Amino acid sequence: MKRRQRVTGRRGRFAAGAALCTLIAACSGTALVEPVTHPLGGGQASAQSNLRVVAAPARPKLALLVREGDPAPALAAVFATGVSSAPTVALAAVVEARLGAAGFAVDARADRSAFRIRWLAGAGASPSAFLKALGDALRAPLGPSTPEIAKASERVAALRRNPLPAPEAAPAADCAARLGLVPKERPLDPATPEGLVELEKVRADVLVAARASIGAVGPAAFCGDVEKALNAAEPWPEGTPVQVAWPAADTVGTFAANDVGRGRARVTVAARVDDPSAAVAAAEHLARPEGALRARLAAHSTAFRVTEVLGVARPHGGCISVTAETEEGGPDGAAGREALARTGAFVAAVAQKEIGAWAREPPNANTAAQAVVAATDPRDAAARAAWWALSGVSKGSPLRWATTFSLAPDERGAELTAAAKTFEAELVKAIRDGETPTVERRSIVERGQGDVWMLLASPCGTLDEGTFDAGVSSLAAVAAVGSGRSQSGLTVEPWVTPEGVGWSPTRLPARWATTPTPSRLAWPMRWGARSRGAFRRSKQRAPRAPPRSRTSSARAARTAPSSTRCSER
Repeated sequence: MKRRQRVTGRRGRFAAGAALCTLIAACSGTALVEPVTHPLGGGQASAQSNLRVVAAPARPKLALLVREGDPAPALAAVFATGVSSAPTVALAAVVEARLGAAGFAVDARADRSAFRIRWLAGAGASPSAFLKALGDALRAPLGPSTPEIAKASERVAALRRNPLPAPEAAPAADCAARLGLVPKERPLDPATPEGLVELEKVRADVLVAARASIGAVGPAAFCGDVEKALNAAEPWPEGTPVQVAWPAADTVGTFAANDVGRGRARVTVAARVDDPSAAVAAAEHLARPEGALRARLAAHSTAFRVTEVLGVARPHGGCISVTAETEEGGPDGAAGREALARTGAFVAAVAQKEIGAWAREPPNANTAAQAVVAATDPRDAAARAAWWALSGVSKGSPLRWATTFSLAPDERGAELTAAAKTFEAELVKAIRDGETPTVERRSIVERGQGDVWMLLASPCGTLDEGTFDAGVSSLAAVAAVGSGRSQSGLTVEPWVTPEGVGWSPTRLPARWATTPTPSRLAWPMRWGARSRGAFRRSKQRAPRAPPRSRTSSARAARTAPSSTRCSER
C-alpha cells in the first residue's frame, strides 16, 4: 500500500484551495468560467490602442478603452430591442428617467431597434453605483403609476409628429436603423393598458446579457474599476441574442416627400450586407469627395449630387446607404418628372455599382477599433465601443437592396404613378446595361518586365471632332492629368495619337496586378471621368495591347486594332 504524500508549503495550500473550489462548484452544479478577453473586431490595432472586449458569463459584454487626456472618463450601455421605433424610444426614455432620478446625469440616444445610455463620470464618481442603478432601472417592472410613463409618452408623441414620408420609405429606413413611423401606423401608447403591457414585455426581453453591452473609456484605473464592478454586480439572465428578420427580397419604391422641392428629386440606395465592418469601411470610401462615386455622377453631367453616405453596424450585419439629391429645380409637370425619373434611375444604378464593388472587398478587422479611437468625445467613444461589441456578422445572408425615389408632392397622383413606372423600368435597364462591359480589355504577359502598364483610352481618336473643335480631345486628355501626374506612387500621362486618345498609368507596382481593388484604380479613373464631357458618345474600346514605356505613343498607335469600329455621328 502506497503511502500518501503530504502536501505542504504555499504551493500545497494553493492546490488544496483550488481543489476545494472545484469540489464546491461540482456539488453546486455551477461551473466556474473565466472571462474571455479579446481585441475588438479581432484586429491588431485593437490591442495596440488598448481596446479590448471582456465577455464574462451572466454579464453583458464589456468593451474597455484605456485612454488618457479626456476631461473625464465615460460609460455607455447599448441595448438591442429588436422591435420598432416607438417601443425602443419609450424604453430609452424610461431608463433615462430612472437613472436621472438616481442622481446620474445621462442622455439616451435611440435608433430604430436599439438605444444607448451615455454617462460622463465626474470626479469621484463610482462606476459601481452607476452599474447598480442601471441594473435597477431595467429590473424594476412598469406600472400605470410609475413616474417614467409620462416621459415615455412625450417621446412617442414627438416620434409620431415626424413620420416617414410613405410606406415605401420603410425598407431603406429599416436598413439604416433610422427612427420613424409609417404613415397611419398606430404606435404603442404607454399611457394605455395595452401599450403598457407591450412596453413591459420589451423591458423584460431586453434584460438579458446577450442583448446588452457596456463600454468604458478612461484611464487604466477607471477601466479596472468598471471591470471589477461589473463582475461584482448582480448577475444578468443569459438570454439569447436579438433576432431580426433579414430582408426577403430587394425593394424599389417611389413616393412624394414634403421636404423635396418642386422640380427636384431624391434617390436613396441602401444595401444590407452581412458584415458590419465591411459596411462602415465601404461608407468611408464612398463618402470621399474625390471618390469614384461622386466623380462618375459628375462625369455624366447629372443634376444629382451625393448628400449623405452612411455605414451602419448592426447586431446582425450592416447597412450601406447613399442619398443623392438634385441641386437645382428643373421643369415641373409630367415631362419634368419623367426626366427626373430616368436620371434618378441612372444615379441609383451607379450607386448600386459602387456600393456593390466596395461591399465585396475583404473586411478590415481594424475598422471597429479605428472608429472607436477616432471619437474625440469619451461618451461617443464608449458608445461606439459598446455598439461594436454587440455587433456581429450574419454569415450566409445575401446582399439586399432597398431603393427609393422621391419627388415633391403633387395634387395630380397620375404624374407620380407614371414617374414611378418610369423609374422602375429605367432602373432595371440601367442595372442590366451596367453589367455589360463597356470597356474591352486586352492583356499580354511579357516576361522580364518589372512593372505593370495600363492604358485607358478610346480608339475612336478624333472621329467626333469637327472644324471648330479640332484638338479638344487632346486638350481634355492633357488637362485632365494637369498637375496631378503622380499620386500614391502612380504616374498618369496623357496618350494622344490619331488612332486613339486616353490616359496611361505608368510604373504601376506589379503587386497591384495580383490584388486589384477599386481604390487602387480610382485615381486615374477619376481624372478620366472628369473630362469625359469633352468626348461625344462614341463606342469606346480599349487598345489591343498597353504601352510599356513613357515614349510609347507611337508604339501604342501601332498596336491599336485596325478593325475596331466607332459609331458615326
